[in-house]
Amino acid sequence: MPEAPASRGYSHAETKVRSIMHRKNIHVICILLIGLFIITSCEKEERTSKMAGILEFDIPGLGLDQPFVVNQLARTVYNSPDSIHYATDIRALKATFGLTPGSVLKVGDSVQVSGVTVNDFRNPITYTVVAEDGKTVRNYTVRVIKTLDPKAVSWQKMTGPGFGRFLDATATVFGTAIYTAAFTPAVNTTPASFGMYYTNNGATWIRVKAADNKKDSLPLAAHGRMATFQNKLWLLGGLTKDAVLNKIWSSEDGTSWTVSEATDPAARWSPRERLNAVVFQDKLWVIGGSLLPAGGNPSLNGTALNDVWNTADGVTWTKVTAAATFPPRSNPAVFVYKDRIWLTGGIDNNQQYLNDVWNTADGVTWTKVAAQTPPPARNGHKVLVNKAQLLLIGGADNSATYNDLWVSADDGLNWAKITDPEDSRALPADFPQRAYFDAFTSNKVIWILGGQNDGAGVQEVWRGQMN
Repeated sequence: MPEAPASRGYSHAETKVRSIMHRKNIHVICILLIGLFIITSCEKEERTSKMAGILEFDIPGLGLDQPFVVNQLARTVYNSPDSIHYATDIRALKATFGLTPGSVLKVGDSVQVSGVTVNDFRNPITYTVVAEDGKTVRNYTVRVIKTLDPKAVSWQKMTGPGFGRFLDATATVFGTAIYTAAFTPAVNTTPASFGMYYTNNGATWIRVKAADNKKDSLPLAAHGRMATFQNKLWLLGGLTKDAVLNKIWSSEDGTSWTVSEATDPAARWSPRERLNAVVFQDKLWVIGGSLLPAGGNPSLNGTALNDVWNTADGVTWTKVTAAATFPPRSNPAVFVYKDRIWLTGGIDNNQQYLNDVWNTADGVTWTKVAAQTPPPARNGHKVLVNKAQLLLIGGADNSATYNDLWVSADDGLNWAKITDPEDSRALPADFPQRAYFDAFTSNKVIWILGGQNDGAGVQEVWRGQMN
């Protein structure tokens, strides 16, 4: 067969070469087109900003002299700590803000609109800035800081098991530890239970094998009183199964105790339980108490007393007055405030619950406060001092045991029940009912422990941090 002529005057070999070169050119063009597409796409993507941030922030409703600080390194936003009064309502505020171009601000899934969106700033809020690219995200923590409320108490239930369930507990701070003497009296065939414990943090309690020089384990009685005085621990009086005591125990370490008994009845306060003891003017004071309960039943109140004693060394006691102006009573709240000893409430010898308020500068002359709205009548409660206010907590009357909080900010003239959970002093909703407990303050901390509710021991220990 004759050979076909070369296309367009080209030889066969030349045609083949040109075909190959044509295909290569197509490949090159495709590569160039793809490259151009990629470059165009990259340029378009680069034009979508990846920047995300809060540039400025303010809450006009607060009327601050200086704007909020925006810390880009820590990604925090906050105001000067002394710029917002503690009573300011910050539950519903509208923030204004400036963002990086094209970005969006969110709280959770909610988009924020400057000057429009309302937020509750009582707790820190996490603001999320989403960049224009929809992928880049930056989180900022925004805090509205108010000045410290001088009357606030931050309550905390300790998570540890406590020191056990006892119907009576008395406690004090000794060194860096809290010591408590806990006791549940014998009832019918049920033996008494007791123990001495200490803690360094309020959560972990360690039992002390406490005993006196007569080899009696301590605490030996219920409804006595523990105090710290002259660098020693002291246990005063109390009720055993068979008797009311006027014994005094003292210890330098909480483990080894020395007991003393009055040989001369006139040289020391008479045997008593449910007594009160405070340290005032460098002396240890014993105020009132109760003689042997009716029929020897430890669940009943005996004859109430209103005598007052003090000592400078724990050994030699002085009868300050045989009968103070205030009526005799059991289980009042006794505390020291504004260089005076104060007393309120309790139960008298007619089994009437009291709510009168008394104070003294010397233990001899007692003045009754002309209360306009007195605290409710009760016994087995406590009154604590937080700066210039008095906090009355718990207690019981013949109908109920309480877990309420009453406050006086005018030296006992008027008392108000704290019911608003937003009040900076309010007790938490799960604070238990309790009476015949112990409570005290130490280094701006309130401690509440022990006690009972309707005949059952309350084990929870609570801590209240004061500002």
